[in-house]
Amino acid sequence: MRKKLLPILLLALCLLSPCFSDSISLSTSINGISGGEYSFGLGMFPLGTDFDFYKYFTIFPSLKNKAYFESNLFFSFKNSSFGGYDFYTGRPQWAEKTFLNDNYEGNFFKPTAWWNIFLEQGFGTNPLDEDSSLIDLRLGLCSYYTMALEPLGLSKGAAAEPTFVDSEGYLRPIFSSQIAAYPWLQGSRNSLNNYIYATLYLNMDIEDVENTYEGLYGYMGLEYGPTWLANDMLTKYPTSDFIRLHGYFEQKMILYEWKQDNGWNWNSMYIGHSNTASYIWGGIIPENKIPDDRLRGVFSDKIWITLTGPQFISGDCYTYFTVSLNNNLCWGGVANETDGKTKAIELKSNVNMKFHLLLFGFINFDYSCGYEFIRGIWAKYPAWTQNAGISFYVSL
Repeated sequence: MRKKLLPILLLALCLLSPCFSDSISLSTSINGISGGEYSFGLGMFPLGTDFDFYKYFTIFPSLKNKAYFESNLFFSFKNSSFGGYDFYTGRPQWAEKTFLNDNYEGNFFKPTAWWNIFLEQGFGTNPLDEDSSLIDLRLGLCSYYTMALEPLGLSKGAAAEPTFVDSEGYLRPIFSSQIAAYPWLQGSRNSLNNYIYATLYLNMDIEDVENTYEGLYGYMGLEYGPTWLANDMLTKYPTSDFIRLHGYFEQKMILYEWKQDNGWNWNSMYIGHSNTASYIWGGIIPENKIPDDRLRGVFSDKIWITLTGPQFISGDCYTYFTVSLNNNLCWGGVANETDGKTKAIELKSNVNMKFHLLLFGFINFDYSCGYEFIRGIWAKYPAWTQNAGISFYVSL
């Protein structure tokens, strides 16, 4: 186990070492307050929390751009589910003319935590914003831990069947052996996934008034999560072995803006367009890297218009409203399918609307709704969706 931990510790020390020469700034955000599933926690403490620690410092004295270090700690408690894919072959249900060999579906309680650390260095000058760099290079390490537990409703004497044991309380056979389709559910169902990554950013945009943007922005990244990076530490079966290439590019243009006398925004609008592409290789894709409908390639196209309302009371009090059209094309083989025989192409399209209210940079309220009119490879009717949330931010 010590040998497996060594690469992670060495990389973490390399990223952390420049930060020990000075004090570290601390920024802590709590994204969402929730009582959890079945009121777990009695609503008395947050069950979804994100802590961010960051610091600026100089690595290359000849560059005007300072290096940037950040560490993110996150944990959450929620429910999750699985099903629709054969446990042993990873074959999707939609690809089978007959019933799957093991067509079992279930729900479970899912405590999750992850740690992300990275070091970033900027180069050059953004032609639209002299205070930011033109290109940023980021190197980092991400560690993701999750547990799969019986649903909490069972502790209340619910009539629901347990997920991982049979009616007599004995472990179901599939959960004591290697599971190709769901590697995070095998053995003890405690899964640790680690990957290293490198991302290159292009910055040629500017925020002219609050939440109103213009210019170009994009990035390209590579993620690598091999088995030898302690990805078989908690079970005798590996839970990760993948390489993922991904990229993003967006263009934004201001349609109009109306400023207050003090430079604050009265009313403004901008239009944006973006494309996202990614492809993942490897025989073991962990839960947090499973692509949409498990098809290895993803390409998306999005166009949106954002209307931002006036800043009031203070500069960080305002609202905005966004309408977007989203198209997603997925293609290729099925992730975690052992023989790689299934290939498919699917299209998903939806219209989405979002309302956001920010108060003093501390309280964020969001409400969104959408209409999915092309729903992809699974045979489903068009449907309306909606979601609301509130988050709080604290900075020290």
